[in-house]
Order: sequence, then structure tokens, then C-alpha cells
Amino acid sequence: MKRFRRRAEAAAAADDAAVALHSARKAAKRLRYAAEAVEPVGGKAARRLVRDARRVTSRLGELQDTMVSRSELLGLARAADAGGGEPTFVCGRLHAREEARAERVASAYEGSDAVGALHAGTKKARTAVRTSG
Repeated sequence: MKRFRRRAEAAAAADDAAVALHSARKAAKRLRYAAEAVEPVGGKAARRLVRDARRVTSRLGELQDTMVSRSELLGLARAADAGGGEPTFVCGRLHAREEARAERVASAYEGSDAVGALHAGTKKARTAVRTSG
């Protein structure tokens, strides 16, 4: 949880959000895998943590997808333009759609208080595991 929290906070303040968000996503995946491992003894609290971590990784994954798509579209447009001035209108339209998609996903992620939800879930799952033994 600490790793995810640090990386999510770093992503909010980073100049290169793509790298920072990808790092936060990997930390959330690790948290999810740990929660899945203790799910048999952690019960409902661990299941909720798995669900919440899965949602966070899904949103961050979608953000990563849009960043990669936009980068590829820019590369295609540059190559088309350099290779004889081919029309790049379609690349521009697709890039705009990916930007809009990224804004929607980022708004949903920022509005979800992902860090707070995973922190609370981690505390509950930890308590459940400790009391089950």
C-alpha cells in the first residue's frame, strides 16, 4: 500500500505523468496480487480490496493505453508527412478521440479517491487476516 500511495502521489506531481502513472499501476497490481493471496483467510475485506485494486489498475491501464495510442498516432502522422506529405487528418482525429478518452478516465480516477479507498481496504484486510489466525 505504501508503494502505491507514494507512486500515486508522485504521479500527481510529476512532469512525466505517463511514467509515474505506469509505476503507480504496477504498485496497485502488486497490492492486488497480495490481496488475492490472503483472500482465503482475509474474507470479505480481502475480496473488497481485490475488487478496488482491480478497478484502480483497470483505470490506470486505460490511461496508459491512451498515452501509448497517442504517441503511436503522432509517430504515424510524422512518418506520413515526412514520406511525401500524405494526409494526416485521420491520425489527428483519432488522437483527439484518445485525448478525450484520457480526460474522461483521468477524471474518473481522480474523483474516485483511489489512494484512500485502497488504504482503508488494506487496513481492513490486514485486520481480518490477523484475527483469522
